[in-house]
Amino acid sequence: MRRPIGIMAAMPEEIDGLVARFESRTTHTEGMREYHQGLFHGTPVVTVYARWGKVAAAATATHLILRHGVQEVVFTGVAGAVAPGIRIGDIVIGTSLVQHDLDARPLFDRHEIPLLGRTRLDTHESARNRLLAAARNFVSAGLPGVTDPSREAFGLQTPQILAAGIASGDQFFREQAAIGELLER
Repeated sequence: MRRPIGIMAAMPEEIDGLVARFESRTTHTEGMREYHQGLFHGTPVVTVYARWGKVAAAATATHLILRHGVQEVVFTGVAGAVAPGIRIGDIVIGTSLVQHDLDARPLFDRHEIPLLGRTRLDTHESARNRLLAAARNFVSAGLPGVTDPSREAFGLQTPQILAAGIASGDQFFREQAAIGELLER
């Protein structure tokens, strides 16, 4: 049998609809997290609410790989957009990832991951292309599973599907000056 794909989300509500569609679902708890295993459109998956923050996400991804043998990890969920033109409901598939709050200066350059000598991590092209195709299919099928009340409450239109760099960090932005500085970096 094919190794499962791991799906992580930062909030439990982001996986509830997915888990409800699993075939042959089982659920167990480890490390204060509920892992839901099953088949989704014939593909074995393990999904979990990772909790907030990079450390929680890293620990959960490690657990998915070591204990559940996942072959790929997809992190999905709600994010704040700072780039102009991105609306609520748009789908962004990452081409590269950067930790906007990583700063080990003066030992390393800003954003550089210590000992890797890199400031950004590129995503895997074939996985990215599969995700883009899946997003296009989801949108062209009329957003199955997204209810009319949800669409109205959030003003969801037909989502844009974008492949772009993603900056992540353990920080909320509320001041326009900080957002501008982030965009500049």
